[in-house]
Amino acid sequence: MSLNLPDNTKLEVFPDAHAVTNGIAEWIVDRLNTIKTRRKRLVLAGGSTPKALYELWAKEFSDRLDWSRVSFTFSDERAVPPEHVDSNYRMAKEALFDPLGISKKQVLRLRGEDGAEKGAQKAHKALEAWAQQVPLFDVVLLGLGSDAHTASLFPSETAPEFGARLAGACQHPDGQPRITLTPQALSSAGHVAYFVSGEGKAQAVASALSSSEADSKYPTRSIGSSDTHITWFLDEAAASALPANAGSSS
Repeated sequence: MSLNLPDNTKLEVFPDAHAVTNGIAEWIVDRLNTIKTRRKRLVLAGGSTPKALYELWAKEFSDRLDWSRVSFTFSDERAVPPEHVDSNYRMAKEALFDPLGISKKQVLRLRGEDGAEKGAQKAHKALEAWAQQVPLFDVVLLGLGSDAHTASLFPSETAPEFGARLAGACQHPDGQPRITLTPQALSSAGHVAYFVSGEGKAQAVASALSSSEADSKYPTRSIGSSDTHITWFLDEAAASALPANAGSSS
């Protein structure tokens, strides 16, 4: 197997889950600290993997970044109320926002309680206001599922049609309705960081990184522009199906 990485993409491989969490925590805070003259915009990932990252930021990085100058949104959300156990917002609120005193005004929440379609419409309108700034986002944090999905964009031979929308309604393969930022929105970023840990993700990582740039089956291939810097942060378990010399060892 050979990798097929665009010129704007690099890999960082760490020994274990603890090391990759620390590595990406440092890297994102460093990127945000380079922005001096305006508010910083960070897209948070949902799911289980980033919770440890958010807890680390809250515990050890409270004074490493002026968090009051960061605006947050999410790559995706389930169509559930914000207090629901499955809510990405709830997870981030408990792990990051509440411990750091992040105000509600700093968070552009994807309103899952309004249903996927209406919530996506509201998110699109809110993000249109953000779009006066270029890039739309400074850092986009994304995960990768064991099926190679990212955000709520799922592998398919037929890519979903979002048009020019910045957020869209979609469904998990099991039928659960969701809101997702679209490839167009996610591509309007200075940096995209994939955070992937565990042997259960190894084949998905290998498939996504070895696929052709023209292969629209894998959503990661539709994210990023020539102006976007893309970095994959992997532990050795997640990178275990890649060629032995893939990425830098940290």
